[in-house]
Amino acid sequence: LLSKEKRYFTRVFAINDAGVGTPQTSSPKYITPAKQVPGTPHSLVATPGSGLGTIDVWWQRPRIPHHTIPCYGSYSLPQDCPVKYGGSTPVSNGGEPIIEYEVEYNERSDFNGIDGGRKRVTGTSCTILNLTNGRTYYIRVLARNVIGSGRFCERKGGNHCDGDLVSAASTP
Repeated sequence: LLSKEKRYFTRVFAINDAGVGTPQTSSPKYITPAKQVPGTPHSLVATPGSGLGTIDVWWQRPRIPHHTIPCYGSYSLPQDCPVKYGGSTPVSNGGEPIIEYEVEYNERSDFNGIDGGRKRVTGTSCTILNLTNGRTYYIRVLARNVIGSGRFCERKGGNHCDGDLVSAASTP
């Protein structure tokens, strides 16, 4: 694992049948790892809730860091990232604990409609209340740590956010 107390230098060599090429030094010459915003939540699901005008929403914490490159495994089947800086928070969370998730809902898929709102929660599920009975709402969620907010996920997807848009009709 990389350490925030160290500087890391890199050089790149081209290698082919003719041998090793001249090294190219990186720019900047060195870099120190920094904490980042969280990756994107995934496996977003929304269903009509049990009460009138409600939708139940749940998702999984980020498994891929904000830069969209899996720590281990592949993009289609990522594995959990390591813990960074001697703490207990995976790199996919940005190296800092996720302090909240923001759930946005709207009647329009571009989230520009007038019937919508946002809800902040600390867990990975919530029930959206006081919706127009029977109306379909689009849902998206982002993770936030002390560094800032990651990207919204508004699509289904088992290990990342890449499927169909997530929507549900509120309970009529």
